Amino acid sequence: HMFSAMIMLSFLGVTLGLLRHNWYPASVFVGDTFCYFAGMTFAVVGILGHFSKTLLLFFIPQIINFLWSVPQLFKFVPCPRH
Repeated sequence: HMFSAMIMLSFLGVTLGLLRHNWYPASVFVGDTFCYFAGMTFAVVGILGHFSKTLLLFFIPQIINFLWSVPQLFKFVPCPRH
């Protein structure tokens, strides 16, 4: 589990650095690149560290978000953002 700890410590450092620069007044904003990096980091640590149950916990919010968005995706209700 040392590999997983090293990867997560570096991820924590990047996240804290981003938080520092994203505090008011923000000079750096979270975009797709950080989101992809975060997802890839969790996936790599979960797969290589054999944390399958923990990895499933990270997917629960994604499943809830998808279920919440299904009516808008299939145009059962109008999308309020557009």
